[in-house]
Amino acid sequence: MGTHLKYFSQKQDVVLIKNLLNSVQHRWEKINMRATDRSRHLETGFNQAKAFETECQDLLTWLAENEAVLDADTTIHNDPDTIRIQIQKHKEFQKALGTKQLAYDSVNATGRTLKEKGPKTDHPALQEMLVAVKTKWNALCGKSVDR
Repeated sequence: MGTHLKYFSQKQDVVLIKNLLNSVQHRWEKINMRATDRSRHLETGFNQAKAFETECQDLLTWLAENEAVLDADTTIHNDPDTIRIQIQKHKEFQKALGTKQLAYDSVNATGRTLKEKGPKTDHPALQEMLVAVKTKWNALCGKSVDR
């Protein structure tokens, strides 16, 4: 419409119409650029939240499985060979628990970052997930030390 007006208007109005069209074009590009940036930021945030949820669920599953294993094997035998085997299994478990320390730290760091960057309405859900991971982690570590 602006181009049509530009060609069929009087000469003194053409400059004004050109300037208005340039202004509209510039504003449109600016809005488009901001929308693209916003989409990129939202996509990054979504991917971080998805990764956090996956890491958190994987860690909680691993913790629950291993807590069940520790709860199931509570008998201590009198046979020295059996005790050695139990000690060896427990050392292997403690090594596995040590390797999961990185996953635990990663989940905590990612959760804290999401809480800082995310909206206030997401804080209770994130806090609940972090508390669940911490509680399970501390319970498993306590049972491991008791064992």
